[in-house]
Amino acid sequence: MMLTVEYLGAGRITSQPGGRPSQPAATVLADALAEFRGTATEFLEDLVREEIYADKLVQVETTAASPNRLSLEDGHPLTRRVTFLRGRRTSHAYLYAETLLVTSRLPWVTTRRLETSSDPIGRVIVEQGLTVARANLAPIPRPLERPLPKDVLAFIYTREYQIEIGGLPVMEISEWFLPSLEDFLIRQT
Repeated sequence: MMLTVEYLGAGRITSQPGGRPSQPAATVLADALAEFRGTATEFLEDLVREEIYADKLVQVETTAASPNRLSLEDGHPLTRRVTFLRGRRTSHAYLYAETLLVTSRLPWVTTRRLETSSDPIGRVIVEQGLTVARANLAPIPRPLERPLPKDVLAFIYTREYQIEIGGLPVMEISEWFLPSLEDFLIRQT
């Protein structure tokens, strides 16, 4: 059985009308994500009521190192993608994500779309009709290839998981949900 890698950030505690304290946004987010069965993109669009796009900070070719959680031999080609998921209308950053993609295990059209569009991975998966499974990851030490942006250090919640297609891992995703979601989450309590 795999363990979930999740961390709750501070999240603020607010008061609802009438002075009763609400749950911290981090707890509300963790509970909502545990119940949601779609992609992170779909979750965000449902929550914030606007279309989400991927603001790509980095998308570069790299190679797998041993050991790794993607069942790859040392030196296998990978794509490293670092994005902020932002609202199309507001440009607010709601999520920061670092992803390793095994492009050799993805359909060519999917890989091409991820390279050339501002569509988030979740939208591409859904629109391409890919049947995927999400597997939570057990923690292994991994150094960050670069420091996190300072805006990400005040995250609400973070998680790591793999996306599998046909029983093979095709992506390893680390997500940091950002404080811009707090007001939307507080309304959920």
